[in-house]
Amino acid sequence: MNTINEQFQVLMTQTTFPPHFFLLMLLGLLAIVMLSNALFAYSVYKTARLIEKTDRRFPLWFVWLFVIPGINLIFQILLLVFDIPRGLKLTFSQSSEITQKAQGLFSLGMAFLIVTILAWILSGVTSFFLTCTSLILLAIYWVKVVAIRKRCEQLNLVHK
Repeated sequence: MNTINEQFQVLMTQTTFPPHFFLLMLLGLLAIVMLSNALFAYSVYKTARLIEKTDRRFPLWFVWLFVIPGINLIFQILLLVFDIPRGLKLTFSQSSEITQKAQGLFSLGMAFLIVTILAWILSGVTSFFLTCTSLILLAIYWVKVVAIRKRCEQLNLVHK
């Protein structure tokens, strides 16, 4: 009986890939990740612009550091957990709806932080599962941050 490793080796020797196939796949994946990070950063930027300058802990341009692989996670944690929700609560304190939604963003950001740290610490299948979970949490955050921005615009709570 062949092991999975032996079956994989047979498959790889029988299959021919064009030159640089895996490099092109890796570059394509990197381009998709960077594009999605840029779109996510733009969405967060548009929402963060609604927050009064005095209610922000970090400069608005920190959002664009989401696009740089390696350091993006640090700035995502700083802004998504500690700046955006707090700033929304302070700027829109007169709207209980927005402050409740901002508290939801904080909770979602904390879940993202915890799951991401666990994914760094643990290894193997657990780490892969936690990484996928953190990406799902990030996608949910993205949807919610856009919804909050649109709701602020609907309620004419936009500060210029």
